[in-house]
Amino acid sequence: MDSEELAQRYFSAWNLRDAGAVLETFAPGGTYCDPITAGPIAGEAFRSYMEQLWSAFPDFSFEPGRMDSASDGVVCAAWTMLGTNTGSLLGLPPTGRPAFLPGLDVIHTSPDGIRSVVGYFDSATLQRQMEWQIIVQPKEWGPITLGKGATVRRRLLADAQTLTVTEIVARDDENTVFVNELSRQVLAELIAGDAMQTFTSVVGGNRLTTVATWASPEEMKSAMHSGPHAQAMSKFFATPGIEGAAIGVFTRLQEGKQYRRCHACQKMVALAGSTGRCGCGEVVQAIA
Repeated sequence: MDSEELAQRYFSAWNLRDAGAVLETFAPGGTYCDPITAGPIAGEAFRSYMEQLWSAFPDFSFEPGRMDSASDGVVCAAWTMLGTNTGSLLGLPPTGRPAFLPGLDVIHTSPDGIRSVVGYFDSATLQRQMEWQIIVQPKEWGPITLGKGATVRRRLLADAQTLTVTEIVARDDENTVFVNELSRQVLAELIAGDAMQTFTSVVGGNRLTTVATWASPEEMKSAMHSGPHAQAMSKFFATPGIEGAAIGVFTRLQEGKQYRRCHACQKMVALAGSTGRCGCGEVVQAIA
């Protein structure tokens, strides 16, 4: 089998979503890398990577382009990746967006199989197509650890009776991804009910901090000690990559106030509840 035939067999195995067949085209010790893998991978790590892509894009396929033998045993193959993102990728929730990603593989072959595949594509193109938010910032800035956050607002803040603060510390980046993904699954279940009213999460380094408000202490306890939250806590305690966690529960001692700017006169108005009246006579609603 010549180099181009081997490369065609490699792409065919990808399109069949057959990880074993892809690996069979490689020589012992053969490696694969692209802008997402952050370095060469092989064997079971490569298998896992392929399965993650197929899970994220169930209709995944390579549309072949021009293929040329650049030198003895080296093949340059152009391709376009097609698929719809309906599964999690890199720990991110599915976007439902289609991908049309052009790229090029440089494939080094030998008589016993593929020695290496180096894939080239513009990762920013995929980011734009998936409508991912890209934040460019250092991981740390002096004593400050930078990160990312998310928020959910479902009701007026004046209704909240209980606030919870949790912090989970992961051992490394891999376990931080695990914590984030599990937290998303729990949040999706909790916001489907009526107990949780607002939710904010912040990830800084390997720490996940969440702040949530609840309709009442009783509803908070019921949600946290049953269903998806209780199942998630069992996984956290059983996972060696989780270093520790802290949970704080706070109930309101007295009626709180909210503030909202009156759009009629531009004055800030203090609200005892979710609705009030400005001194100018305008009715003002609290921010949900």
